[in-house]
Amino acid sequence: MSANADRVSVDRGRVFGQHEEGVYERIAPEYFPDSIVREHEARYRWAARYVAGKSVLDVGCGTGYGCSLLSHCGAKRVIGVDISFPALEYAKRCQIQGLVGANVIRLPFGSSTFDVVTCFEVIEHIADQSELLEEMKRVLRTGGVVVLSTPNRNRTSGNNPYHVKELLLSELLALTRKHGLRCIERSGQHWELRPKLLKWVYGIRRAIYGIENTARVFRAPEIIAEPSVFLVAARKEQ
Repeated sequence: MSANADRVSVDRGRVFGQHEEGVYERIAPEYFPDSIVREHEARYRWAARYVAGKSVLDVGCGTGYGCSLLSHCGAKRVIGVDISFPALEYAKRCQIQGLVGANVIRLPFGSSTFDVVTCFEVIEHIADQSELLEEMKRVLRTGGVVVLSTPNRNRTSGNNPYHVKELLLSELLALTRKHGLRCIERSGQHWELRPKLLKWVYGIRRAIYGIENTARVFRAPEIIAEPSVFLVAARKEQ
């Protein structure tokens, strides 16, 4: 089926969760602004350093583009799970395999099944975030890694109607520690320099604009900058 035919036949509200202008939920390449797609794909590329030869579960996989990306980055096996059946049906039309429909806080997999669990832009949608972390830990083998991302509450408008609870970095790290997941790496996207007065220093405004708007995931000194999205990799110790 051609991309144009897909565009005509897709119900954006059901498949992408797009009910309001400017609110992007289940991203799919070719249907959303390139900058938004690149931002989401960059998170999977950052996680790719952990997946070579590994069994991977993508929690909240949406339309499955991330599963495909991780497979191409060398994962031995990738399973995607999401509660939205329309999104999964769309993914299957795109020939993405290994998808399961389920509630992410009741994962239909045995304990210690996966080497890596990815979970991008999901935790802020969940009321019982501890339950989500415990489930991801349960299905992860000892020594395995959870890689997740979430918006920085300090940098959001707080007006996304689909976000139940946004987090600060300290809160996210406390959650991972509580569930026996030790942070081994953290990073971010769209770093805003502080103090903001730096933006007005002659000759560096263009460079600052590029830093704050790049989709690339990287680490900046947190004393001088703050990201709009946190990324954390945490290892299951036991």
